[in-house]
Amino acid sequence: YMLIIWFYTYIIPQTMKGPFFNMSDEIKACQENWYYNFLYVQTVFPDKPERAGCYGVSWYLADDMMFFWTTPWLLAVFLWNKLLGVLLPLLLCVASITAAWIVAWKKQLRVGTFDSSPYHDYYYNPPWMRAPPYLIGIILGMGYFEWQQRKLSVPKQYRFHVQSFMAVVIAVLFGSTVWGAQKANDGIPSSMKYSDNNAYIALSKPAWSVGVGMMLLLCFEGLGGPVGWLLSRPLFSYISKLTFLMYLLHPMVLALMFFNKLTPIHYSAVNFSFNFIAAVSATMAIAFLGHLFVELPLAALQTLLMSRLFGHVMGGASKKAATSTKGRFMSAERKGEYMQIGVDNGEAEQGK
Repeated sequence: YMLIIWFYTYIIPQTMKGPFFNMSDEIKACQENWYYNFLYVQTVFPDKPERAGCYGVSWYLADDMMFFWTTPWLLAVFLWNKLLGVLLPLLLCVASITAAWIVAWKKQLRVGTFDSSPYHDYYYNPPWMRAPPYLIGIILGMGYFEWQQRKLSVPKQYRFHVQSFMAVVIAVLFGSTVWGAQKANDGIPSSMKYSDNNAYIALSKPAWSVGVGMMLLLCFEGLGGPVGWLLSRPLFSYISKLTFLMYLLHPMVLALMFFNKLTPIHYSAVNFSFNFIAAVSATMAIAFLGHLFVELPLAALQTLLMSRLFGHVMGGASKKAATSTKGRFMSAERKGEYMQIGVDNGEAEQGK
């Protein structure tokens, strides 16, 4: 992560030859505030947006890391008292949604990409605003854990009805969150009423996450239909190894593509389709090389270091665990015992 920021700050600008090159603000932010990125806290200063100005997509890493730090405490409460363990993240989720609604109203935030408002500073980046999807995932994970512990299942006579009902709810949630604001945001500035805009800001991402959670529950119970079949294809397990690096690398690829252009960009569906295909292909290729020559060697070194440091603690269990890891992971994957919903539809909404 930090290596990519260094490369983006000092190497990529040296390759820019086009007349549209302009990264001065971002380069300055990285040079002066890189340590906030290193500590994963750059998104907790909404009144000082320059601290989050270094490598914009890193907001997600900072928020996700902070959510990760809080998860053990939520799980500890759940193990101590299951009812309280579910109520706590639920209350935190409601508090976050309420805060987002109030901030959107007070700061007059606008969800439209080209509307002038501090939307990113006060809603899009801060972790206390973006927590609901993660908390919803934790709640659903806890619920499904209890479902499995009690060996429950959907009765056969109700399976079709449950599947149909949840499919309709999922379709409504997905449709309303992805296209609900599209018509109002076609113009510049957008024509959406402030009341509707505030509700959309506060509710769209939690609603999307509930839809994803319901879809996963159907898949875990064998009711996913064609969606479950598609998501179970082995291809996704290979692609998933590249997604982290692709997310981190794609700003550099886009910078190389567009800041080196010698002529203005004119929109057409064909032109942007080819640009998209080129960007995705180049990003995936670079991510594959990074995974092969950076991530895998470092993971091997980490495994070796951990075995050296803690080998006396793990003892003979380490070998047994290593040989059975793949089988246990696949079993858990099939049964749906691992669940994480950190889903964010903001990138799609904003056209990032």
